[in-house]
Amino acid sequence: MKGEIVLEYPFKIFLYLVVAIVVIGLVVGFRNQILQFFNLCQFIPQGCQRERCSVRLTKEADISKDLLEKYCRLCWDETGKNDYKEDCLCFVVSGKFHPIEFSQENCELICNKDSTSIQFIYYHLLKKIYIKC
Repeated sequence: MKGEIVLEYPFKIFLYLVVAIVVIGLVVGFRNQILQFFNLCQFIPQGCQRERCSVRLTKEADISKDLLEKYCRLCWDETGKNDYKEDCLCFVVSGKFHPIEFSQENCELICNKDSTSIQFIYYHLLKKIYIKC
């Protein structure tokens, strides 16, 4: 009986240590999901990963109305649709561009001259994408 009592204390310590390591591993492994689930990013912003805006460079032979709609939709799906909180340069499209009439709900063309490249820029305060030369 005495031998059991002697081994009981080291076994409990070992068991507590294993449980603590497993719990810490789970918290570290699922940190992002835990922060999002409990909405802790507003209290601990340095622990949250912010979305990054990525600029993509593309080349097209001629920039037409269909291409403007395509890139505008792609930029909107990435930023405005998800309520992105920063301004973002989504695309820089190289190609021959001649001024055309273009209007879309979330996009505004403000390039009125011939150009060799155009930019699709999302402005978060206006929740709009501007297409510039």
